[in-house]
Amino acid sequence: MFKTSFFFLLLFFSVHKIFSQCLIAPSPPDCTGTEALLVDDETLNTGTTRWYYGGAVTMNSLTLNGGTLVVCGDLTIDKFYMDRGTIFVRPGARFVISSGIGAGLILRGDSYIYNYGTCEIQRNLSLENGHATAATPNVIINATASSVFKMSNQY
Repeated sequence: MFKTSFFFLLLFFSVHKIFSQCLIAPSPPDCTGTEALLVDDETLNTGTTRWYYGGAVTMNSLTLNGGTLVVCGDLTIDKFYMDRGTIFVRPGARFVISSGIGAGLILRGDSYIYNYGTCEIQRNLSLENGHATAATPNVIINATASSVFKMSNQY
């Protein structure tokens, strides 16, 4: 009886696949020191990727309009706008979206933040606000158990 039941369990678990319903963050791009560097007051359009290296610095503004930002150091952006695009915060890196101007940060769909380090948003955050859809979601993923996501405001 035991051998038959055990065989059935093995057959059941080997035939039926188990699928996860959780999103998994893609691996972050490498930081080799040879990539195109982020410039203050820049707009990153679709197809444009910029990296930030170095110690703690505060930049005035950044607009993501479909582009990609890879944070490899300690970066604070005062006035941050994200119409769409992707942010990777590498392990050991820190990315801060400061209080800036206006009531908060509105992610307008097709916006992805993959946090492997520390990501801090110091203003209100809206993940939907009538802009996100099933086809163009807003996604924030703490990619590891040691990733830190901080948000001091209410939404």
